[in-house]
Formats: sequence, C-alpha cells, structure tokens
Amino acid sequence: MKRIAVLVSWLASTVAIAQPVLKPSPAGHDDSPASSPLASAFARPPLAIARKEKNPMIALALSAGTTVIGGGLLITAAALEEPQSDFKKNSALLGLMGGGIVAVLVGPTLGHVYAGDAWNRWLRLRLLGAGGVVAGGLIAGASANGDACGFPGTSCSSAQTAAFGLGILLVAGGAISYIVGMGAEIGSAPRAADRYNRQLSIAPLATTQALGLALAGTF
Repeated sequence: MKRIAVLVSWLASTVAIAQPVLKPSPAGHDDSPASSPLASAFARPPLAIARKEKNPMIALALSAGTTVIGGGLLITAAALEEPQSDFKKNSALLGLMGGGIVAVLVGPTLGHVYAGDAWNRWLRLRLLGAGGVVAGGLIAGASANGDACGFPGTSCSSAQTAAFGLGILLVAGGAISYIVGMGAEIGSAPRAADRYNRQLSIAPLATTQALGLALAGTF
C-alpha cells in the first residue's frame, strides 16, 4: 500500500508541474482569445466594394443623343454656303463639320463606355465597315485611272473593270456594315448597362472562424 500511495503522489506532482501557471492579468487587460488583434480584425463586419449601378436610360441617351447631335451638325454644315475667302465663315464651317464627324463616330460608343463595355462587338463591326469603305475606295480609285470603269464609254481593261467592281462592292459592304453596327451599338447600350449591373460583386469576408471572399450577385 505504501508503494501505491507513493506512486499516486508522484503522478499528481508530475501533472501539476506540466500544467502552465496562470498568472492574473494586469488591470484593464483581457487575455481572452477574442481580444487578440487578429481575432478583432476577423470579427469586423465584411467590407463590401461599393459599385454604383448604371442607368440604362443614361447609356441610351449618351449613345443616341451624341450621334443625333453630330448628325445635326453635319446637316447644318451642308446647308451653309460654299466656303469662301472669309476666314471666319470657313472656320465656322470646318468647326461644324469636324464636330459633327467626331460626334457621329464616337457617339454610338459613349453609352457602352459608360456601361464599362467600350470594346464591344458592334464597335468592331463599325471599324471593319469603315476599313472596307477606305480599302474599296482606294482600290476603285487606283483601278479607274480617272474613268468610271464598267460604265458605257469608258476605256478600261477587263482587269481594271474587275478591280473597280471589287472596290465598289467593298465600299457598299463597308457602308452597310457601318450603318448596321452604328444602329445596333446605339440600341444595345441599355443592355450593356444591364449586364454591368448583373455582374458579380466581390467583397472580403472576415469572421472569427475563417477569412475569405463573399460572392453575391443576381442572375
């Protein structure tokens, strides 16, 4: 029995030595896990990335309104008298023409820029159409040599006539592509704003258990 009592006393002293000594915390200091800086940071509410929704009507107004204004400037310039020696009149005419051309070229894309979709497929179609018009005009002009090949009374070889016809087709196809792309780009500006509003918003999520990302969206 003495041996058993000695053994029990030795085990009890060993366990007591292995346990950490808990010291009283200083006044006003909390050593609980929840009070650590890392836990405090995790316990903060999630920080959401603020994203302002885009108004589809504003996108449409930017695309359609700017294009219409540009068309009005071009019509006004065409209705004015022919350029004369008066510098002021020529400057006003060139200003109307330049402003109208820029507004018509850039206007359809402004709504998509507002909606975060500047490089859209309809802009690419317009650029392709403009390239076709330029290329067709160059081919037709180079092959004609001052004559409208393919029309009666012109002295053009068969190769020149074929090249002239190809140039005219490129001009026509490019013009059609540009007009279709312009109308579609204006009409799709509100949908681009809607797509922007449906995109996922990513917010950091911090809790006392885990750190990660919260995904939220409407589909």
